[in-house]
Amino acid sequence: MGTLPQSWIPEADVRLGLYVRLSRLEDEAAIDAFEEELLDRFGTLPPDADALIAQARIRLAARALRVQRIDAGAAAIALTPRRGFETDAAKYGFVEKNGRLLLIEETSDDDRMERVQALLETLAA
Repeated sequence: MGTLPQSWIPEADVRLGLYVRLSRLEDEAAIDAFEEELLDRFGTLPPDADALIAQARIRLAARALRVQRIDAGAAAIALTPRRGFETDAAKYGFVEKNGRLLLIEETSDDDRMERVQALLETLAA
């Protein structure tokens, strides 16, 4: 899970304020600007901060698709759709099971977030 490491931003109140701001961003351009601000203020993003930004992008993409929850593990990716989800996920290899959409596919820990982001982009197209 992504974080803003204490070693990168030592002030707890600054980190908390940044977390709050990030949680309120509503579009890709705002996330891009936030990421640029972090680079300008604190330097190169550490891997945990990169992961946090990626999670924010996934959150926005999921919200736009009407996906309530994403569970991604080594053997499968599961989406829990909200009312109003209208994408033909079966077309992309998902199967419906107990109200969830499952894609049976192995992913490594290192590639999982990128794969989820790519799936959301594909479903949105």
